[in-house]
Amino acid sequence: MKQINLLRQSLCGIFLLCTLVACSNDEEINEKYSFKDIRYSLEEGDGESCFETELPLEVTVNKSSQSKSVIHKPYENEWEETTFLSDDPEAFTWMGKEEIYVQAPFTILDKVYANNNMKVKYGAETIQIKSPNKSDSSTTIPPHSKLTIGSILTYKRLTVTYTITLTGEYTKTEKQIKGKYIKTVPAYHKATIKLEKLPE
Repeated sequence: MKQINLLRQSLCGIFLLCTLVACSNDEEINEKYSFKDIRYSLEEGDGESCFETELPLEVTVNKSSQSKSVIHKPYENEWEETTFLSDDPEAFTWMGKEEIYVQAPFTILDKVYANNNMKVKYGAETIQIKSPNKSDSSTTIPPHSKLTIGSILTYKRLTVTYTITLTGEYTKTEKQIKGKYIKTVPAYHKATIKLEKLPE
């Protein structure tokens, strides 16, 4: 009888231990994290860079006997792009389906400067928005002439390191996710204008 009681006690102990371990694992699995803050810094490879792209030629022919004006809008079909990159496997899964917007950096001087009023969506996908630059120029084409406008657009790329701090909903413990923030914008352009007289 004593052996049976000891066996029962042992089985109860094992069952209780398994239950505690299972509950502990469930708590870890079900832990949810919320956004606390984001910080930007400069590390090796970060900074500002520029690259150029050549736009398609704009050709306008004026066959009339009157002069006409043409508006050149080099930024009309250009985009700004924002990308968050990270090697952390949890970088873009912790928020589930919730959309998280964070403050965005806008320039680098002695450090990275960010603006609380300028928000960007945090996530794995690249965000594209139409360039807000509405700069344009007007050129007058004489009668019986052809206008050819060539443009080289210079893009500015900002690369900085970001660190997001998250807080556990149940444990209140903090964890950090690190990665790169990259923003590319059309900055300025250089145009070449060629006017040709149409053959008689």
